[in-house]
Amino acid sequence: MIDTIVERQHFEPFKHIAEGVSDTKMLKPFILEAQQMDIMPRLGNSFWYDIIQNKNSDKYKKLLEGGTYIVEDKTLYFMGLYAAIVYFTYSRYIIGRQATDTPTGMVQKLSGAESKPADPSILMRNSASAKAVGQQYLNEAIEFIEKNEQTYPLYFDGVTSLKKSKRTGSIRITPISRRQEPSRCSECGRKNCNC
Repeated sequence: MIDTIVERQHFEPFKHIAEGVSDTKMLKPFILEAQQMDIMPRLGNSFWYDIIQNKNSDKYKKLLEGGTYIVEDKTLYFMGLYAAIVYFTYSRYIIGRQATDTPTGMVQKLSGAESKPADPSILMRNSASAKAVGQQYLNEAIEFIEKNEQTYPLYFDGVTSLKKSKRTGSIRITPISRRQEPSRCSECGRKNCNC
């Protein structure tokens, strides 16, 4: 099983996760989903696997943590992949945490007499907002990678193979031609009638 590269301490600068939330039971599944569904498809499988296997190497420190870099005498700043993963995870977490699986089905837990469930529309807005921030941070990280192609050749291998592939996970909608149905008789309603 692929391990998570984000842990609870990575959330602290960005988003609050309640102390009572179990890292393994409640948080890790959402981190794994964010890594595999939001990050890995954009970076390419081999590059993402290399990041996970070598997350403590100097090569990936700035990519993960963010920072500044210089391009054409301009200093640019980006937040890093940790921040992107945190926001993608939080987007999934605030929606998925609202229900608990029990032997009798999915339930919504309430704690204490004064608590009430959060408004689903507010949760959806917060989730969409967190996802948008995560997407922005991921785009910044990809821009950093692209400006440092000698350091990250696996990214370019993965991107090249994605571009060559006919199917990259996107949906393609094509029109369906309609077969001309036989006309119905105005008197009896049957098809191809000779009344």
